[in-house]
Amino acid sequence: MRTNLLLIISVILFLGFNIKAQNLENNSFENWVDDFDANGDFLYQELGGYWTTNNLVSTVNSETTPFVTPETERVQDGDRAIRLESNFLVGFGGGLPVGALAGVGEFELNFANQFESYIEGKPFTSRPTQLTGYYIYEPVDIDDEGTIVEDECEIYTYLTKYSNNKRDTLGVAYFSSKETVSDYQYLQIPFEYTSEEAPDTMFTVFAASKAAAPPLYYAGIGTVLIVDNFNLSYDPVNISAPLVPLYEMNLYPNPVADYLQLDIDHNSVLDFELFSMDGKSVLKETILTKQHIFNIQHLTSGTYVYRISENEKTVAGGQVSVK
Repeated sequence: MRTNLLLIISVILFLGFNIKAQNLENNSFENWVDDFDANGDFLYQELGGYWTTNNLVSTVNSETTPFVTPETERVQDGDRAIRLESNFLVGFGGGLPVGALAGVGEFELNFANQFESYIEGKPFTSRPTQLTGYYIYEPVDIDDEGTIVEDECEIYTYLTKYSNNKRDTLGVAYFSSKETVSDYQYLQIPFEYTSEEAPDTMFTVFAASKAAAPPLYYAGIGTVLIVDNFNLSYDPVNISAPLVPLYEMNLYPNPVADYLQLDIDHNSVLDFELFSMDGKSVLKETILTKQHIFNIQHLTSGTYVYRISENEKTVAGGQVSVK
């Protein structure tokens, strides 16, 4: 019975790698472009790729600073991250609180509802299992006419499909938090699906202040959300936790930066293989001892799937996050 189960798992692993896996463009947020006004005067740096921000709101008053900027000091990997800082839009009776926002799509000004200014989405047909990445959050409390309200960030991805003259939500990966996070924390946000259909549109959003929309206009002035290295994860094993291994074992550290160690209570020859989320084999080694160290310095940051096999039969599998 155990052998049959392992064979089934192996088939799932194989089939999973043939699923089309789309990821986020410019997902390490290294690429930014200069934006100019109609006279050719510099306005701000805008996030490249198919991303957009609500920086356009800041141009309404020249004294307002952009809400979304490149972060060059506190980065998880590479040279840049996204820094989102909620602030006042100068004027408007002393200043209008604006929550910093970045997302996949386009942005057109709508003063009646700033969140309706964000036009969500890009074409997308895959079904990821997780939204992963790193974030820092430094909220500032909101003084609502003497009542103190905690600010709250949101990070999410929606997968939708247009059908029967309406747009249906098929899957959601959602996270929100009011907690201060001063150093990068790794997020794994699982998708929850309500349909077996493939989507046609995807949008991912980072919002520093969750309630910064009419009628509330809540935003902690100076609230900062920093995000870096976000990916859509495709788990070919179709699990949210590692498979129960056939032998007692420990694979660590996870997340890992340079070297990955496997301790396993077994003496026979085993094969270890690591796959990227698009199914490409990126590391393959034979295990001859109870302790084995893998050099993964050549791998880029992201989520990978490992498989350990014996005589071509899977004995363990799961995910590894590379920092």
